[in-house]
Amino acid sequence: MRNKTIISLFAALLLSSFVVGSIAAQAPSTITYQGKLVNITNGDPITTATSVVFGLYSDDQGGLAIWSETHSITPSEGGIFTIELGGTASLATVLNGSKRYLGLKFGADTEMSPRQLITSTAYAYSAEKAGLATTVPDGSIDGVKLDYNAVTTSKIATGGVTVSDIASGAVTTDKIATGGVGSTDIASGAVTSTKLATDIKALLPIAMGWISTSGTVGASSGNISCFWNAVNTRYEIMITGHSYYYNTYVTVVTPWSGALTAQVGSSGGKMLITFNNTAGTAVQAGGFQFVTYKP
Repeated sequence: MRNKTIISLFAALLLSSFVVGSIAAQAPSTITYQGKLVNITNGDPITTATSVVFGLYSDDQGGLAIWSETHSITPSEGGIFTIELGGTASLATVLNGSKRYLGLKFGADTEMSPRQLITSTAYAYSAEKAGLATTVPDGSIDGVKLDYNAVTTSKIATGGVTVSDIASGAVTTDKIATGGVGSTDIASGAVTSTKLATDIKALLPIAMGWISTSGTVGASSGNISCFWNAVNTRYEIMITGHSYYYNTYVTVVTPWSGALTAQVGSSGGKMLITFNNTAGTAVQAGGFQFVTYKP
């Protein structure tokens, strides 16, 4: 025989239990339910200890409960009780965005009817996962978005970083942990010059080449030309796109003959390389190689 009723079902569902203070905070995995239990015959509040089975269903009637929890409640003088659901049986897989209906069964009574629809507000539980991006727009990760040493090998799938994933200038030395990025972590062609910050670019040569005795360019970076100036006994090298000045560039010269020393200067945007023998006399080299950097 049913002798109980509950007043204000779900009007007292404390939805604030599912409000997440911040994305970084752990979202609660329970909901708080509050109601008023009264005698259906005379309306008097029920204050004695009562066993309650809470069940969640996919339908508003019939079917089997897809989640349930049993609690013993002792209402206050006015019949008011508050209970936390989900502490024993997890709600994580049940509140997944689908419609859910709550049914209550008090003591030996049959389950109350109708079941109550859980409104979408309670699904703030899903906010726990709201801070996890499943896709990243091309070029959206710049230097500001990455914490220092945030990029490690374990964070990158093999070949996972492609050219469209890196904003221009995003890769700086302080964004990469020591040994954090291996060759298998970067797709072929992903790191272009526009993706590198200034401090990284300074570590890369802007020009290099093998120069023969007569000034002919052999293997090179493809952006240089050379002329042997016999009158001034020096090699004059032009670098495409650069006006060379010895004080703002760094050049390392290695003569093929160990008996020579090299001196680098500049004039009119050209690099001037002079070789001296052990007597200090300027001579024509037997060939040399050079590498130039722009700090």
